[in-house]
Amino acid sequence: MGTTTTTPMRPTAGRGLSGPRWVAWFVIGALVAVVLQVLQVRAVGGGWAGLLAVSADSPLRSVIEGELGEIVLVADGHDGQTSFVMALDPDGSEHADLLDDAGYRWRRILYPFVAGSGGVLRGETLLASLAFWAAAGMGLATATVVDLGALLGLRRWVAGAVLANLGVWFSVQLVTPDAPALGLALAGVTVYLRGRLPLAVAFLAAAGLAKDQYLLFAIGLAAYAVWRRSGRDAAWLIGGAAAPLALWALWVEMTIGGGISAEGNLAWPGAGIVRGARLWSEFPMSEVALSAIAVAVLALALVAGFVVRPVLVRFLLWPWVVTAVVLSHWVWKTGNNTLRVLLPLWLFAWIGMVSRVDRARAVEAAEPVSAGTAPDRRSGI
Repeated sequence: MGTTTTTPMRPTAGRGLSGPRWVAWFVIGALVAVVLQVLQVRAVGGGWAGLLAVSADSPLRSVIEGELGEIVLVADGHDGQTSFVMALDPDGSEHADLLDDAGYRWRRILYPFVAGSGGVLRGETLLASLAFWAAAGMGLATATVVDLGALLGLRRWVAGAVLANLGVWFSVQLVTPDAPALGLALAGVTVYLRGRLPLAVAFLAAAGLAKDQYLLFAIGLAAYAVWRRSGRDAAWLIGGAAAPLALWALWVEMTIGGGISAEGNLAWPGAGIVRGARLWSEFPMSEVALSAIAVAVLALALVAGFVVRPVLVRFLLWPWVVTAVVLSHWVWKTGNNTLRVLLPLWLFAWIGMVSRVDRARAVEAAEPVSAGTAPDRRSGI
């Protein structure tokens, strides 16, 4: 890939962030994440282990308490406990048999692998590392979304697409891979717009290894490249980003099983939303309110998919809209889960709102410029 070149993408609306401003936004995002984590710890009690959200009947409880001692338990467990155990056992050789959906979980290896330094860190140190990398993920997502906004010619309050994103909040509070995956995916988009295809592929591949859904960014960006008449870029974006995940998933399939399973998370279009809504009465009103917000965000994203002026955003948005529609009731029955899984919908809907308010500056992000040729000023923004 080192010899591969890409058609430079020259922003016409802005130059992006300077280094110091990028770092400043990274720090802001990371600090907001730390505040959110502190609030979660205080709400649960019992120290930082509250970020793991371990339930009394969790099959992972004994492993976690073996590392951290007795911990405060919650009524409903969450994915942070899986992140912790995966970080202890990145190849799944010791603890994968504790979970029915182990292959599906171990497929999303990057965040726990990095947080655990490949299985080296343990106990409180590992817990602190999980919190740190989740916060770093929110910092990266904040800096890159503001950078993207600058390239699109949008106002700096585009940062709200991450800082005010409830899905990102839940991710950093529950130490799940969503925030790091989002940051990596957005980094892939911004470096691609600067004409650095190999680095973009690397970021997008990392995002897919953090959470497989985030290959949707590579799909959207590849479709944008095709629209810009750069089929070669599209092939590299899809193939290069998907190959590492495909190889890892195959290894998981052969060693743990379930490496290519969707674990019942897909359904006929709209069926998951309807079935999930029928279950809302079983949950507290706070969860029902979050579910209603998730449905509203999907509706807003649908509208944004047609009216957002930066065409790039439309291409990045539509794969997530389609995914939202075909997700099963397992995702749609609880609002916090829906908002976390579909947090890019919130992000792109926010960017769409900003682009409409700031219409005069919300122009197409970039035009492809081949060496020695004039840029193709294709309309459609």
